[in-house]
This record gives sequence, C-alpha cells and structure tokens, in this order.
Amino acid sequence: MEVKINKIQLFLYSPVILIENKAKTATKINEISGEIFNGDILMIPLPEDAPSEIPRMLLKSKDEHFNLQISKDKVAFIYQYISDKEEAIFPKKGLYEKFIKFAKYFNEHLNVQFRRSAMVTNWTVDLDKDGAGLLRENYIKDNIKINSPNRIEIRWLNKKKVKNFAMNRWVFISAGNEVEHPEKNSSISFRIDINTDANKKYDFSKESLINVFLEECSNITIEIIKNHTEEI
Repeated sequence: MEVKINKIQLFLYSPVILIENKAKTATKINEISGEIFNGDILMIPLPEDAPSEIPRMLLKSKDEHFNLQISKDKVAFIYQYISDKEEAIFPKKGLYEKFIKFAKYFNEHLNVQFRRSAMVTNWTVDLDKDGAGLLRENYIKDNIKINSPNRIEIRWLNKKKVKNFAMNRWVFISAGNEVEHPEKNSSISFRIDINTDANKKYDFSKESLINVFLEECSNITIEIIKNHTEEI
C-alpha cells in the first residue's frame, strides 16, 4: 500500500474582492511569493453580473505546481504534486507561509476582509487489491445489495468546534471498478474538505488566526488519512 497526496487547495473567502489595477496586483503577488508565478497570467474581463465564483485573475507557475485563482469573493491557492518528480510530503514546506503573505497583502493594500477559510486535499491510496471491493467490505453493510458497481463513492460530514472555530469536515472516498481499464481499479481516492462554517465570521487578516486554522486542518487531515488506511 502506498499513500500519496496529489493536491492541496487553500481558500480565503470575502464578501467582495475589488481589484482596480490587476496588472499591478499580479506583479506584487508574484513578488511577495518569491517569483513562483512565472507562467501565464490571465486577467479575464467579465461582466459585473457574472457568477462570483468565476476567477477574474489566474496566476500559474511554468512547472504546473502553483496556481492562484482570484474571483469576486474568493482567493484559491493551489499546489499540485507532480507524480514521480518529488517526494509527496504533507504539509508542503513553505506553502502556508506564502498563503499567509497573500492574505496580508490583500488586507493591507486592497482592504479585503477575509471571513472564512478552507483547506481541501486530494489523496490516492494505491493497493494490491480491488479498491471498490475493499470499500464494499469495510464501509457497506452485508445486507445492502450492490451488484458489480462501476464506481463506489462514500461521503460524510462532521461538524465540530476546534480551537474556537466552528468547522465543517467533509470526507469523500471513492474507488472505480472499470472492466476495460482494470489497472485503475487497485486504488482508493480521498478528498478531505475542512472549512469554517458559513454562518460564523472570523478575521482571517490576522496571521496568528490563519496559522492556527491551517495547523488544525493539517492535524485533522493526517488523522483522517491515518485512521482510514492503517488497517487496509
């Protein structure tokens, strides 16, 4: 069995993010990031009534590791692990520090108030057995009839308070059972989505608050992966 992390996504949410000079902002963000966004920079002209979740600015690195998406109400900082080219370590060294620098810049120079945050991670567990069969065996009662599914997906939500944060913790587990591509069947995918409750507002312009949130998200994520893989 091999447990691999594929992607880390860090989010900050604001009631509104207004950027008048996108070119200047992109240059400054790249500067404070340590010049990691050396790929394409896209500034997308959208009408005012376009859905708020559509990114207005996209910054990328040439090696496809880093991606920053800025929409009308959200900043998403994404790190993509490149298979076989690096050791998949979680948390990724230096990633949180860059994220905190972005939050500080948006708050101090663009007057953006971040009230919610989230961390989403994607994992793959490579097995020496059938992934869908393992999910049926470990997660589904014997009296529930499931006949040769092509894919199994399981998800659940836990709500709890952690270090004064009201947090939602979504866990998604899936596995395929493809007849035409059996080589894809010996793995399980995990998606762990930890976010602050939409009904609660926090001041994520404070570096200390983001640090605590990211640390707790990391601990919860590692615990979930450990608990669901240690007996496989």
